[in-house]
Amino acid sequence: MRQSNLNHHLISELKRRMPIGKRSEGDIFFLAFALSSIIFLVPISMALEWAQLHASAFTTLAGLALVTVSIGVWRNTQQLKTALLVYELTLLALILVNAFMLGGVTSPVMVWLGIVPLLPLFIASMKWAYAFLALAFIAVLLFYGLSISTTFHLSPASPTEQLFAAFMFGTFIMAQTVLISTVQGITANRSRKIAKDNQRLRAVTEQMSLAHEHKDKFLSHVSHEMRTPLNVIHGYLELLHNRQDLPDDAHEQVEQLYSASTHMLSLVNDLLDYSQIHQGQFTLAIQPVELPTLIHQVFGTLQHQAHQKNLDWVYNESPTLPRWVQTDPTRLTQILLNLLGNAIKFTSQGQVQLDVSYSPSHQMREATLHIVVSDTGPGIPTAVLNKIFAPFYQLHPQQVQRKGQALQGNGLGLAITHGLVKNWQGKIDVHSTVGKGTTFHVTLPLTETSPVKPSPALQSKPTAEPTTLPLRILVVDDHTMNRMVASATIRKHLPDCQVEQAENGHQALQKMATELYDVVLLDVVMPDLSGIEVLQTVRQTYPEPYRNVRTIAFTANVEADIKNQCERTGFDGFLSKPFNVHTLMHMLKPIDPNLPASSVEHHDNEPVRP
Repeated sequence: MRQSNLNHHLISELKRRMPIGKRSEGDIFFLAFALSSIIFLVPISMALEWAQLHASAFTTLAGLALVTVSIGVWRNTQQLKTALLVYELTLLALILVNAFMLGGVTSPVMVWLGIVPLLPLFIASMKWAYAFLALAFIAVLLFYGLSISTTFHLSPASPTEQLFAAFMFGTFIMAQTVLISTVQGITANRSRKIAKDNQRLRAVTEQMSLAHEHKDKFLSHVSHEMRTPLNVIHGYLELLHNRQDLPDDAHEQVEQLYSASTHMLSLVNDLLDYSQIHQGQFTLAIQPVELPTLIHQVFGTLQHQAHQKNLDWVYNESPTLPRWVQTDPTRLTQILLNLLGNAIKFTSQGQVQLDVSYSPSHQMREATLHIVVSDTGPGIPTAVLNKIFAPFYQLHPQQVQRKGQALQGNGLGLAITHGLVKNWQGKIDVHSTVGKGTTFHVTLPLTETSPVKPSPALQSKPTAEPTTLPLRILVVDDHTMNRMVASATIRKHLPDCQVEQAENGHQALQKMATELYDVVLLDVVMPDLSGIEVLQTVRQTYPEPYRNVRTIAFTANVEADIKNQCERTGFDGFLSKPFNVHTLMHMLKPIDPNLPASSVEHHDNEPVRP
């Protein structure tokens, strides 16, 4: 083990000192062999000189010089094989010259012929190895012929001893040939097996990737398609829920149905968000936002739920918190709602506290928004603390008691929050003590900005008088039930308004060409013309004031690219299905010139009970 670590250290150090661009496996083998030859040839030449074998010592020094030349060829050219050839011929010549001077075929120097084919085997090819094996075998035969001739008298050994030596060296070289062939066969078989295994792994990986892609597309498609019927169900349930003439038992049943549809919508939203984050389709819609106002609105949204559980609902805002910042209000709202909602859900007594602070930029550190949500709930066991951000993970009932909740969460809230923060280049930490509570700490990059001024284009759009004239509203949707529930909801909350309907894009164009509406709720996906095509036609070809009609995208497709496309087309707002009545009423209000244009668009992915 120590020897293996030492070798690894030596090779790593050698590679670190090698020139950049010459650190391949072949380069490492060549340099290791060449340096080893230099290291061994120096003491060998000294030993030969000490033994009075001056000629052999001289040839060894000459070989040392030629090995150094081969290293120079390797370092200064791109010809690794040329350097290899110089090295191999030097080694072969050194062995043969010394064997010629020290006994011919019976000389112990002939043993070194065994290392001649090793380096070509490692860095060139099998053909190179076989070539040098053949040269070594020819050298043995040549030396045997010279040894038995009467001209040279290379060795004092008897003919039988010379024959035996030639036979042994020849057999040794043949054994090397067989060994190399065997290694080649084993290596080839392993390579073929590895190639087949890799091919199978690639096929399995492709299948898994395809299945994963189909799963994500299925989740996205199903989530989108479920929004259309949910819009009708949730809309009518909301109308029934607000009726005062229902019997008590009917009102209780409607309330339970409304709660179930709200939970179903939350599940659909979470599946869609998780699918988008997992597919890498996460995008941030950065825009100027009045930060304290946004946080107060989110905090107030959940205040009723906290008070229903008799929880202290505490908000601490740092005095250094900037008023106007560049951020994504939808995603920031989603993070706050997930963390605060979880804190309320898991806390039965005590308090839930939100602390928001701000760290301005300083030297190399960017400005940061700090969000801390703490509760006095049961806490999270340390053993499962690192699992809570995994998708679909839920604490076991024995770990967290939640009485009277038939509709539990889906295990995606924290996974989505973690994905949002991570893709936002932020950080989320959690600290928890069983029996005392849990604290989540989120940090997000933030940029201060100047207050947003009203948009002249929005101020110039025709609207009804804020207090005297009723609104004229056009609802465009190819689904009859969607038009009916939207129209009924508008009439319920704005009884004096005039609501008209169009069932497709062409009908919408006809109405918008002859009637001046205050607001148009325009479905984005329709069979004849999309809402985007309708609005492009209106904005580009209709005369004023018809081209400036305030238009809200009304769609079940809430993916980021659709939102961006709607914004580029010129929509003045984006209302998702199923819609939230408060969001709808907010969008139908006439534009106040004293408000920034960004306040017209209100993002709210989860319906809240009115």
